[in-house]
Amino acid sequence: MSGHPDPALILALVRALSPEQRDGVLEHLVRCPACARLAGRAIGEVRAAERGRKVLAFGRAAAPRTVPPAEAPPPRVWWSRPRADVAELGRAEDLLDELMAQPEGQRPLVVRNCGRFQTLPLVELVLEEGRARCFDDAHAGGRLIELGISMIDLLDRDYHGRRLLDDLRARGWAFRANAHRIVGDLGAAEQGFRRAGELLEGSTCRIERAALCQLRASLLKVQNRGEEAGVLLHRAAEAFEAEGEETKAGRAYATLGSVLIDMGELEQAEQALAEALVRIDATEDSRTLWAVRQSMVAALAYQERYQEAAELMAELAPEWGHYRDADTRTRRRWIEGKVLAGLGREEEGEALLDEVRREYLDGGLPLYAAYVSLELALLYERQGRTAELRRLAEEMMPVFFAREIPRETAVALSFFTRAVEQERVSKVLIDRVAGYLRHAQTRPALRFADYQ
Repeated sequence: MSGHPDPALILALVRALSPEQRDGVLEHLVRCPACARLAGRAIGEVRAAERGRKVLAFGRAAAPRTVPPAEAPPPRVWWSRPRADVAELGRAEDLLDELMAQPEGQRPLVVRNCGRFQTLPLVELVLEEGRARCFDDAHAGGRLIELGISMIDLLDRDYHGRRLLDDLRARGWAFRANAHRIVGDLGAAEQGFRRAGELLEGSTCRIERAALCQLRASLLKVQNRGEEAGVLLHRAAEAFEAEGEETKAGRAYATLGSVLIDMGELEQAEQALAEALVRIDATEDSRTLWAVRQSMVAALAYQERYQEAAELMAELAPEWGHYRDADTRTRRRWIEGKVLAGLGREEEGEALLDEVRREYLDGGLPLYAAYVSLELALLYERQGRTAELRRLAEEMMPVFFAREIPRETAVALSFFTRAVEQERVSKVLIDRVAGYLRHAQTRPALRFADYQ
């Protein structure tokens, strides 16, 4: 592949290192597939030979560290392979493009019957491509991840070592579990994360362990276990930073910020999102950086800092066309409606909020419709529109018959509807109910009577 340095130069560079540097770097690289790939890219960057290559979204090169003797790798290290095999790293992206050009149903046949597709760098790229595709189509992304997992079985176990391949399998299982989470199959997601954890037992790769913590935290968030998710995300961020993985640490802080917003801890959420913003490299992961800024809009809006939220929304507006996820776009319109109403553009804000509320009702999501109804209730209360408040309260009634609605959530919403009936609704009352619902998403044991 043109643009890469001659493999002989790479080998010469390695040989030029001191024994301590060489052994420390090589031992770490052979045990950590992520760093092996990223170190190869870093060499090309130093020689200004890979400026046109696309950058993986999963992170950037970590500083090499010395591995204690007890963690010594198998005798045959990856970098001591013949020249043609060292060049696999440079060919992997071309191979990925070639593989993705094949019909989906033909890809397993291609990788099984063509040896040049049976390389570790290509497996990593396939897994990463599947993870990235989950943002737009989790089913298609999940199938690609499954292909990547199956490709691991085609790699030379004696050459790479069981530990390294199990670390890679764990990554694949974690990515697949996350795809299950995205489509709402939480049982399969739980099983997948459990399997990934089993595969990482005995692993010394902190990056793979931290990545599992981060992805599992996303499941815990959906399961309304925010405090547990926060613990895992703090652990992941610390591990990534210790390994020099700033962008990965930024992703952990991004997820933490989202969790804290759900918990109603808005100042802490803003701090976590700020940590993410200074760590994520836009050239590596522009999508996550965009999502962080969108979460910042929500944090500002919930703190009623509407002007700041509006300015940030205006900066993000040109990029909205790139994101097709329906849920993300609906939530964006929800926040936009809240911001517009808060800035005094009440008619526009009301129209957006009512549109989102009806979408949730039509989509069989009455609890989300109730959340948006409370945003409308604040507007109607401020304008003294008692009739509209009564209509909102009546349309929230289906929530009380929704399956699996937490008892205390029903108590809070019932408190609001009774207040409407008795014409004693106030901004303070609505804020209390809305605040409780945000906190209760991740603290199911919280009682409404105890929330002030």
